[in-house]
Amino acid sequence: MPDTPKPDTPSYAGPLRKVGVIGAGTMASQLAVLFAQKLDIPVVMTDLDQARVDAGLAHAASVLDRQVSRGKIDAAAKDRALSRLEGRPQGEGFEDADWVIEAVYEDLGVKQAVMAEYEAKVGPQAILATNTSSLSVAGIGARLQRPERLVGFHFFNPVAVMRLIEVIRTPGVDEDVVQVAVGTASALGKTPVVVTDTAGFLVNRLLTRAGAAAWQLAEAGTPVETVEKGLAPLELPMTPFELLEMVGPAVGVHVMTEHESAFGERYAVGERSAAVGQLTTFFERDADRKRTGSTPEFAALFPSEAAGSGALSADEAGRVVADAIADEVTRMLDEGVAEGRAEIDTAMHLAAEYPERGITVVLTELGALKP
Repeated sequence: MPDTPKPDTPSYAGPLRKVGVIGAGTMASQLAVLFAQKLDIPVVMTDLDQARVDAGLAHAASVLDRQVSRGKIDAAAKDRALSRLEGRPQGEGFEDADWVIEAVYEDLGVKQAVMAEYEAKVGPQAILATNTSSLSVAGIGARLQRPERLVGFHFFNPVAVMRLIEVIRTPGVDEDVVQVAVGTASALGKTPVVVTDTAGFLVNRLLTRAGAAAWQLAEAGTPVETVEKGLAPLELPMTPFELLEMVGPAVGVHVMTEHESAFGERYAVGERSAAVGQLTTFFERDADRKRTGSTPEFAALFPSEAAGSGALSADEAGRVVADAIADEVTRMLDEGVAEGRAEIDTAMHLAAEYPERGITVVLTELGALKP
């Protein structure tokens, strides 16, 4: 016979009737709009004071206004979504929320404190979710009385456009919580991929490994342009150098160093690679945004001519990066980070525009990944 649940064990499997969003910044406002539109249930957004809440509600309204102006929704749909949205300070109105998601500053101590505070405000059946992009979900739940009700629910930005949600499973999470998270992601019109609670989760871990390999080649003397030429067979939407410039050099270098701390030498960040975090751009572009060369500051760090015995040809450089990505795919599968290659392919396509036919398919064709 199946085990009988303990009398004090709540059920997390019930339908969602109300959502609470902790935070009223740009990301939180986007989340509030999405939940109100797609689930069509009450959504309450909160922050430290009413001024912040009002700013969040104003941003939510502007998101809906843009959707109307672009013909995505009509005025009636906008009014319907706004009627579902409410903003109150200090967690007021959260006591009957079934799903509470935080979108506050990306700091472990801050998120731990916030989740512990709001656990005390909600009912025992409420599911707690974190939108962290890189922090340990189990670590965020370290101060909870019932950490089994916490799940990672990682959106990509912009929320309305990006189709992937990484559902992050901690070792102690209740299985009903994971299933509700998967169902909620689907109800929001997103594609959920369940991953384990490891640094970088799936997408950022693989993107960063590819980036680390490319930057290490440049550090060793292979010109950036040569590395980029060698990457063509991988069918990437942009090179790791362009990606770091796009996300912001300071942020990108921080992410790389965090992965180095978690995984060691294969993610090592060299001195010159770390120094690009002080720059704002790497490449000069014309009026059509086509690259015309490197900025003087970037060229000073990474000259266009080969330097030293470590310089490789384009083909050799491409093979090094392909092997690095394949190695990380294999490690993630061995660790159970993702269920299989299909999940990795789906996640990387939806979040990073890697090849639709699958990055693992491309790697297999190139001989970097075993069939």
